[in-house]
Amino acid sequence: MKKFVAALLLLVLMLAVSLGSCKDKTGEFPNYFNNFASTDPYRKAEVSLTLPEGVQVASYDAESDVFITAYHIYDPDADEEEEDPEPLYTVYGLCSDTEVYLAPRYAGILDIFGDYAIVVRFMIQGAELESKVGLVKFRGEDSGWEWGFSYDYAPLITQMQFLDDRYFVMLGDGETEVTDPGYATVYDYRSGRRPLKVAHIPEVANGTAFYCFDQSYLVTAQKNTVTFYDFNRIEKGSFVRTDRYSPFNADDGLSSSGVSTSVYYLGNHWFILSGTYSSNSEFAGYDIAKPDEDDPDTVTYLKIRSVRYNILSGQTYTTDRVVLVANPYTDNYIRTMTDALNSSYTNEGFKEADGIARPLYAQPVVPTSSVAKGEYSIVYYYYYYYIEDEIVWDVSFAMYNRDANAKLIESLAMPLVYVDGKGYMSADPEFAIPARNASYYDMQDNEVVVRALESKVGYDPVAIHSGMMIAYEYNLNNYTQMAGAFNLETDSIAVPFEYYELTIFVGDYATGSKLDMVEDPEDPDKTLPLRTFYRIGKNGAATELQNVYSLRNGVYTTLIKDKGYGLYANDGTQLIPERCEVLSVVETFLQDGVFMKTHVITVENGRGVIYRLS
Repeated sequence: MKKFVAALLLLVLMLAVSLGSCKDKTGEFPNYFNNFASTDPYRKAEVSLTLPEGVQVASYDAESDVFITAYHIYDPDADEEEEDPEPLYTVYGLCSDTEVYLAPRYAGILDIFGDYAIVVRFMIQGAELESKVGLVKFRGEDSGWEWGFSYDYAPLITQMQFLDDRYFVMLGDGETEVTDPGYATVYDYRSGRRPLKVAHIPEVANGTAFYCFDQSYLVTAQKNTVTFYDFNRIEKGSFVRTDRYSPFNADDGLSSSGVSTSVYYLGNHWFILSGTYSSNSEFAGYDIAKPDEDDPDTVTYLKIRSVRYNILSGQTYTTDRVVLVANPYTDNYIRTMTDALNSSYTNEGFKEADGIARPLYAQPVVPTSSVAKGEYSIVYYYYYYYIEDEIVWDVSFAMYNRDANAKLIESLAMPLVYVDGKGYMSADPEFAIPARNASYYDMQDNEVVVRALESKVGYDPVAIHSGMMIAYEYNLNNYTQMAGAFNLETDSIAVPFEYYELTIFVGDYATGSKLDMVEDPEDPDKTLPLRTFYRIGKNGAATELQNVYSLRNGVYTTLIKDKGYGLYANDGTQLIPERCEVLSVVETFLQDGVFMKTHVITVENGRGVIYRLS
């Protein structure tokens, strides 16, 4: 996650200056990175779907463009005067923003791909209520059919998962009642109203990870072992094994129980296989000692071994210590991670002096799997350098094409996110970038420095949108970390660095807050934080806002006691009056060529409501 510590500024100064001083002038960057358009300002919100009474939206799956709905079932004998009673259980369904596909009836929805979902269904067995796992087609022609539900749901393991838009894999098979049968089965779920068994995968266990690439290569990963199968060769009912790889061998003296191996596909038969051995105890030959972000006294020791592997030749080639690959093949994983991070930020906050616990705003965490153009992969790897004879490890990246040829871009510490032809370096959710120049990159690879890094003042440009660049200033003169903005038409400071929070500009306005410590109304000897919220124009002019509950990108929510939550556009246009029991803003980034798309979900009079913003 993007966590920057101002005290590190001096430590990384030389590194940051060296990164900024190397310039590629060839105009190559746009060949590697996509260019996204700014999202237009929001002017109105229209109801697109109202759900039945008691049904609410629980979450949104951006990949399949479907909402998961929820309905709580309570004990009919419970005390009616009890406030916020716990439901006996919750059932889930699916809908779009215009149509209900499945009314809530499942105990859980585990995975979604296209028009299909892997679900958990309640089933009565004698006097017991049991949970079983199966498949349902929820959308399109012949929707509504179900399959499976043969064995009990085990929440700690993955019993079924989609491999791609045609195949899924499950432990055992459709008739198996045990969850650890020692084999798995691949099914074609688009063969008709009943999935067609393709073949077995032998030698699997509960912790096995499954991958399928280009409907040609089937791969399993178990701790220290990666096994390859030919998806198009079946003998005696099982896929034919073609190769096996282990990142660590007996000579390394490392227990396989501490090993995890990741499988990444680059295209054109090329893979990156990366094994990591981790331990909380120091061991001989470790590469990296990684302190915990929240507890620096807790250290994890890592040894990483990565190779490029060509499945046709069987040859492996040693490569850098790879920690993640972002490309279309990992898009679902990375989007799931970034969506969870962006969603979690809306729930974190603190109680303020007025008694309201408001969420905190955080800059968008974008899915870097959508940053690179389709024929390229962003490969993140560990590298080291020396500071005063001590090894320091950091993470950088290289661009790999489908033939596993790497291109190092020395002038960039992290990939570029281009918005309207201007790019900023964006860290992956797991990685940070040192404080640096307040700058952006044009389409000719030039770094345009708007405010240069100084000995005790550095910057973190975190977003570009609507011609404005949002940045944080880390100032060691007064040990502050404040947000401001630059106008990229004039390449000058437009919003001073005095804001505790500052959203991206959408159109002509952003919103932000300043934080003060005020007297605790219940204890004069104590102080509590209190934020004051503002609408901010491109010229830096700020207007105080009232009744603000939370800030999002392009909109902000309000709360009026005894009325409810409302929604306003950044320019002050009321989109939804203060009438909602619940109001959530769901944002999706870097999709369909635009920087951001937004859905609004509310609860009004006990019913879930989905709004379209335009």
